[in-house]
Amino acid sequence: MLSLRRTRDSATLVSVRTRFGAVAREMWNETSGTLKRAWLVLWACGAALFAFGAWGDNSGFWNDKPYLSNTVAELTCTAFGVPVALVLLQRLASLETDAAESRSAGRMARRVSADFETAARALAKDEIAGMRAAREYLRNLLESLVPNGDYWRSATAPRMRYQPYIDAIEEAMKKVDELFGPELKPRLAEVSALWSILTTESRFRLLDTDNEWLPGFQAERLASLVRAVTAPAIEEWRGKGLDLKNWYRREDQHSGAARYGELDTLRAFDRWFGDVINYIDAVTDLSDESALAARTLASPRTRD
Repeated sequence: MLSLRRTRDSATLVSVRTRFGAVAREMWNETSGTLKRAWLVLWACGAALFAFGAWGDNSGFWNDKPYLSNTVAELTCTAFGVPVALVLLQRLASLETDAAESRSAGRMARRVSADFETAARALAKDEIAGMRAAREYLRNLLESLVPNGDYWRSATAPRMRYQPYIDAIEEAMKKVDELFGPELKPRLAEVSALWSILTTESRFRLLDTDNEWLPGFQAERLASLVRAVTAPAIEEWRGKGLDLKNWYRREDQHSGAARYGELDTLRAFDRWFGDVINYIDAVTDLSDESALAARTLASPRTRD
């Protein structure tokens, strides 16, 4: 039992020595070259004064010189103590500076992530439920015209009528205009700008001050969603919708038997609806993910 206790005490002592040595080396490495040179000069002077004082004691030189002996003793202590005090003060100042920078990085991350969440929610006009309802409406509208993705039945009918598809396109464009008005473009610019600040300056400051950044999978998911919603998807989608309407109107004016090319028009119709449904999904997912990121960065943790 006594042997075990001694072993534990020895291991603790070794650990303390190792830790102290590591801290001392770190302090010395972070000390400026000027202070290191001053340290060496002062300690050399201190050693010389100590040797002179010891000689004076042995030879009795200080017996009738109390003031001078006290002065030499104080100078010796000063020569040894001042460098140590300066290094310790520099270390304390450095630690306080690091702590202040860490707090500042955390405040910036909280502020920018909160603004990013607000901007992401603004894309959906804070009506996530309405967004999801519109998405289901568009899916049902698509399903009513192309049940289970069965293009073949409609495309090979004796006479295919495109007016229902034209009406569906107009209804979908109206619904999307209600969801994303003319203010969409500046809101997208705000989302893009805030995400850029969050992933560059804010991320750099967090990692530079040993704070944690978002987990990799979460950051990658957010980056993918931001790319999806800030791409010129809606403008391109509207342009494709107008092209489809014109295409269908021309096809509807033709008489005669159906052609197999009509299968391609239905596939284009399905892709067009799928694009806007995916865009709405990306907007709602970005709102949820930005809220999660804001909570994660609300209290950044220090890395081990």
